[in-house]
Amino acid sequence: MDVQRDPTVALVFELEGHRYGVDTAHVQEIVRAVLPVRLPRAPAVIAGVINLRGEVLPLLDMRMRFGLPARPLRADEVFLIVRTATRSLALRADHATELVRVPADSLTAMRETAARSEFALGTVRLPDGLLVICDIDSFLDEAELLTLHTALRERVEAAAP
Repeated sequence: MDVQRDPTVALVFELEGHRYGVDTAHVQEIVRAVLPVRLPRAPAVIAGVINLRGEVLPLLDMRMRFGLPARPLRADEVFLIVRTATRSLALRADHATELVRVPADSLTAMRETAARSEFALGTVRLPDGLLVICDIDSFLDEAELLTLHTALRERVEAAAP
């Protein structure tokens, strides 16, 4: 696996006490959690859509994506608004906690046996524990992206007069 060579600044977020990081170059903003609107025929990992200042964004259920126990949405959760290579998404997280600098030489590639390694660029050991650096472009595979695109198009067509 080819790991990034330049230092990265990562936004750290938590899910069930586990810490994950996303490159801040992909982060547009952090917003308070709101109830999403259901999106029929979307991939199971899409919890619905939210309207952010007129832009309809799919909400990715990160708990489901990482195989964590389901839990009802709580008012103290946040959505990370990120831009992948193909579209903007909202990522559901328990908390966004800090920004950390991740030097390229400190990033260790995920082992093939690691759970959910397909969604990570690698790990970094920080003074207070391990941080998994996420690959946001891997959160939805091609089939899920196609299904999502179709579901969003159907939603727009159904809303048109």
